[in-house]
Amino acid sequence: MDTILLLIDPQNDFCASNGALYVPGAEKDAVRLAQFIQNNQAHIENIHVTMDCHPYYHVAHPCFWKDKDGNHPSPFTIITRESFKNHEYTPVDPALYNRMEEYIITLESRARFMLTIWPPHCLLGTEGFSVYQPISDALCSWEQAKTGRIIDFVKKARNPFTEHYSAIGAEVPDPADPDTRTNFTLIDKLRNKRIYVAGEALSHCVANTLRDLFMYIDPGEVTLLRDCTSIIPGYEKFAASFITEYTAKGMKVSDSTELL
Repeated sequence: MDTILLLIDPQNDFCASNGALYVPGAEKDAVRLAQFIQNNQAHIENIHVTMDCHPYYHVAHPCFWKDKDGNHPSPFTIITRESFKNHEYTPVDPALYNRMEEYIITLESRARFMLTIWPPHCLLGTEGFSVYQPISDALCSWEQAKTGRIIDFVKKARNPFTEHYSAIGAEVPDPADPDTRTNFTLIDKLRNKRIYVAGEALSHCVANTLRDLFMYIDPGEVTLLRDCTSIIPGYEKFAASFITEYTAKGMKVSDSTELL
């Protein structure tokens, strides 16, 4: 069985201390992850790297919304069904009112994350979008070590009307946008492999990607590199719940000192 590495959003905006949505501890995760890649270079058959890729105008960015006074909400504001119904927050574009009402209701009915406003991050073409340097260097070294190796970069979250924590599919798929539907291309690349997983953040994009992936593959095929992923503050319970649930179903948890 081939051994592959699945890296979730190892980007500057999450990993660099001055990143727009810095995850505390991520820069140390990145150094350990880079060393893991170097130590196991000969044994990793393929590497898949997901990349958060937002436009500035996005449902989870402040510019999309306004409050009763016409101001944009602050980052980390939660927009609930109730606050939307009470017109505490409405879309800047009034034509999107009904669509956003349906979106918020659907989010809450799925019992994942409610609509959270984040600082604009991972904007395509910006430094924040790029892979954090220690990881980028390790990826380049892996490619150069054997002729024909190519990193598989997977962009997600380009649609402005839905969040896309999971690399497998958007929080609420857009029927008009195939990129928001289930990513069977990626799933098929991961089937029947020994998968090591790292990246940011465990509480959000890592956990949601794996939750969705486990609908199609056995959790026993996955090893989470626990010292190569961190948690957005305030979401520790989400991360702990995820690990408890899926280790019970066979997912393994290790650290980056493991040699393949």
